[in-house]
Amino acid sequence: MIKRHSRVMYAIATAIGLGLMADAGAQNTPASLESNVDRVKLITLKLTFADGQWATVAGFEGGTIRIEQKGNVLALTPHVLHRRSSTVQLKVSRIVQGLDGENLQPVETFVAGNDPTNLDVDGMSFAVQATRIRKVPGGVQAMATRECCVRDCAGRLICGVCVCTPCGVCAAFNWCDCAFPGPA
Repeated sequence: MIKRHSRVMYAIATAIGLGLMADAGAQNTPASLESNVDRVKLITLKLTFADGQWATVAGFEGGTIRIEQKGNVLALTPHVLHRRSSTVQLKVSRIVQGLDGENLQPVETFVAGNDPTNLDVDGMSFAVQATRIRKVPGGVQAMATRECCVRDCAGRLICGVCVCTPCGVCAAFNWCDCAFPGPA
């Protein structure tokens, strides 16, 4: 009886000790393990081209939205200036093929908000409007490499995290909010 009682007490003491060690370890979790629950900013832009075609494109803050038309390739890199008023700074770059792959050549930087801002670069004319900025869950490293591309009705290739045009829709993640186009 005494042996059984001491074994039970030893088991209880061990369980309590392990529980305290686990609790202490959980409080000292490094930030790198918690980064999976960080939220990143998803910026939605409405592009209206000179020929009347439009696209709604979403991209991550600091990521690249790509537009290709007739051999010209542009990259738009959005950065949030003011989330509540949907104001973003867009860095526009030319994407040029070089010996070591694609190179970005800065063209200009401008601010876009709720009102359309006109842009004319390398034969591409379009208006840009920032329509929505929201936070979405996920790790930046995993999201930075995911994108999708769609050709609009005029044949432009538009790439981002979510791309919506009257002629096609793509989504690199399941939380994109594009309506799928009906029959042409």
